[in-house]
Amino acid sequence: MFPSESDRGVSIRRDVLDKWLRKAEQVAGLVPLSGGLWHPYRRAWATTRKHLSVSEVPQAGRWRDLLPSYIQADNDTILTVMSEPRKLREKAVPA
Repeated sequence: MFPSESDRGVSIRRDVLDKWLRKAEQVAGLVPLSGGLWHPYRRAWATTRKHLSVSEVPQAGRWRDLLPSYIQADNDTILTVMSEPRKLREKAVPA
């Protein structure tokens, strides 16, 4: 996804990307998030899209699957789940 400047056929090394993220946080005046370097950002990205399809969100995020630990629960969403049931169809739609 991010080709190396010296060899476009090779990806940038992870340690270089890690260094860039740390520098970006520092320049932006952000406190590093707890729980890892990249995963807190992935969790926040997935959580803000939890109202969307669980099959499309991981594809958009370029993940093989959407781990349950990425989408974090909040009281408003739990209330919505509890108070907005949908009527099921009598007949299942063929797959």
